[in-house]
Amino acid sequence: MNTTDSEHFKPLKETSEGFLQVLVKEFQLLKTKEGIQLQLKIDKNDLCITKSNGKLELDDKIDKGKRLVFEDKLQSVLNDENHLGYRFLCPETPLRFSKGGVLPVIKLDNKEYFCLFYRSIVPTGWNIANGASNNLPELLYPEKVVFREFSEEFLAIDPIKRNKRGHGKYTVYSYSEDDDIYSTGCQDLSIEEWSTKLNTKFNTKKDIKKLLPVKWIDGPDQIIVENNGKQHQTKGFFVSILPKDNAIEIDKVAIIRLNNNAVILDGELGVNPDNQRKNLLVNRPVGLFLVDKFIEQVQTTNFHFIPDLLFFSGKVMDPCDLEKIVDLHRNEIKKYIKSYDRKAFSRYDNEKNKFDLCPVTHSIIQKYSFWRNSQVNQQNEMELTEVQEGLKAEFQLFISYKSEDEQIAFWLWDYLTRKGIRVFCSGKTIPEMGESDYSRVIDLALEKSKILVILASDEKYFTSGWVDYEWKSFFNELRSGRKPGGKIFTFTKNVDLRNLPYGLRNTFQNIPLSDSMKDSFDNLYQYIEASFLKGKNTDE
Repeated sequence: MNTTDSEHFKPLKETSEGFLQVLVKEFQLLKTKEGIQLQLKIDKNDLCITKSNGKLELDDKIDKGKRLVFEDKLQSVLNDENHLGYRFLCPETPLRFSKGGVLPVIKLDNKEYFCLFYRSIVPTGWNIANGASNNLPELLYPEKVVFREFSEEFLAIDPIKRNKRGHGKYTVYSYSEDDDIYSTGCQDLSIEEWSTKLNTKFNTKKDIKKLLPVKWIDGPDQIIVENNGKQHQTKGFFVSILPKDNAIEIDKVAIIRLNNNAVILDGELGVNPDNQRKNLLVNRPVGLFLVDKFIEQVQTTNFHFIPDLLFFSGKVMDPCDLEKIVDLHRNEIKKYIKSYDRKAFSRYDNEKNKFDLCPVTHSIIQKYSFWRNSQVNQQNEMELTEVQEGLKAEFQLFISYKSEDEQIAFWLWDYLTRKGIRVFCSGKTIPEMGESDYSRVIDLALEKSKILVILASDEKYFTSGWVDYEWKSFFNELRSGRKPGGKIFTFTKNVDLRNLPYGLRNTFQNIPLSDSMKDSFDNLYQYIEASFLKGKNTDE
């Protein structure tokens, strides 16, 4: 494969910040008990793609027959249970690395939807929130690409605070991982552009815009990248090796709870050819697809995917108008297509099925479906139904806690139950079940509860796993006015209140958890009882 005549390919040592993907010509694949482990090396002399346009040029240069042979061999190794490992040599069919993204699973009105962005350039179709690495650290630690791309591309607004003219100060929901480790890329610029486009002001007060309730799903796969004799390992992802797309992709799945009238925005930015310092919104159509129905449709070859819910330009649209909306979108992005993917854009008209899935989307949906099925405990199917039926009754209080504090949570549950309070405590209220089923029950319990008690013996617990998801979900319901009379109490030990998440720091009552458990429980109960009395008087 000759690349000497192209401006889109350079050795890694000659590259700088910007679009950056190494061409991997050799890698090792090992099967683990959970999934697969991918091992590869990166060297300063490795050839890289340094411009987005290079992706299509690479595809044109690769012999399609050789790629098909490579793809067949890969599938043979993956499908053969006796094949525990294999070293692939693919100098004629190299793979782009790194590439990462997120499959958002949105919870609305007790239903689950896949959230996908419509891509109107080749490869055409519905895509997850993903993109390429920008620098060497992102090549070595591909999770940096995953979190940056998700931070940049996924935005949501809650339009409940509109005034009579349709404008107002909305709340914008976006994601930010640890700022000291992971970049949010162009997120702030995108929020500014959307604020201008919608002629409104967003509530972007420090940390408030980070209150997106997200529960990350750990995938079964891992990747080891070796550079200068050092190995860099990344675990808990879904790894896709895609000869059809000439790529290796590392993805995560994010469970996200949004208010029912939230509007999802595309945060991706393009370059304005008339003003290189100013960005333009790509403004891709965003589709929500019911999960169970979608997983069945994925099994159909060359399916025409129409979303169940559709967003475009900050508005809810009719999915029946999808083709018209895509035409509007393509007319918009012509503004900056000179600096984008002109060749890929022009091939759109030749695509036979314009509403299929991009290769990586098809792969991650299948992987997530397999993971989801593996989480289902057949013995608990009947128990799950019974639990959901039981949750139709109103709960008064929800205890949110990390497993390290489980024993205290159990004691608190027993104490409050004896006081006649209907308490939801996951370890006591629901049976052992997979994360997919657990998520459904948690959402229903949060919806039914009037008071949230966040129990934590370490400040880090507030930002971990289910605790983070639970308090942010409850907090957003309070702030939007959809849970009148609701209360949040933090119940903490060994926690510096100055280090609490911003949303909890100065807004809600903290009750210290002392060595005298009984006294601490009595103190907490006084606040809970007062809240119930106040709520009762308000109702009257």
